[in-house]
Amino acid sequence: LKPRSASMAAAVEPAGPPPITSTSQELGAVGTIASVYRGDKDRSNVCNIRLMHILIVEDDQIARDYLAKALREAGHTVDVAVNGLEGLHLASSVALDLAIVDRMLPKLDGLALVQSLRATGRKTPVLILSALGEVDDRITGLRAGGDDYLTKPYHMSELLARIDALGRRGDS
Repeated sequence: LKPRSASMAAAVEPAGPPPITSTSQELGAVGTIASVYRGDKDRSNVCNIRLMHILIVEDDQIARDYLAKALREAGHTVDVAVNGLEGLHLASSVALDLAIVDRMLPKLDGLALVQSLRATGRKTPVLILSALGEVDDRITGLRAGGDDYLTKPYHMSELLARIDALGRRGDS
């Protein structure tokens, strides 16, 4: 189930690494490559990431705010939508590098949002982030047009790695 309180939101990312910080003064503009230190004391976990414009479509305010804060700390530009219709409008009208979409949304569910995007020819990568985690749920999400599927609760480090991977696909 989706976290509905601050204490439940903490379950999304149990005691993980320290906040993501830049190895330089500024991370740069969206679309640039940045070297980012992801919390290892010996800096063995420095990697180059593509800074992206990301849309989060999530109706749970705590989960949405937590995710948006983490992505901004990683240097990404973030827009948010609180329901499926708002998400579809933003995804259809703004140039995005990635959309992160919950499946269970008011006004228009996440799968219908993704199918509508694909029907219009939009190729924006979509990562579905959902509490629905059975194999059939994941297959349905991917076949609806999702490029990746991650179940809640999730580790922020895994989500960031998947975002990096989707960003690399867009570079080819």
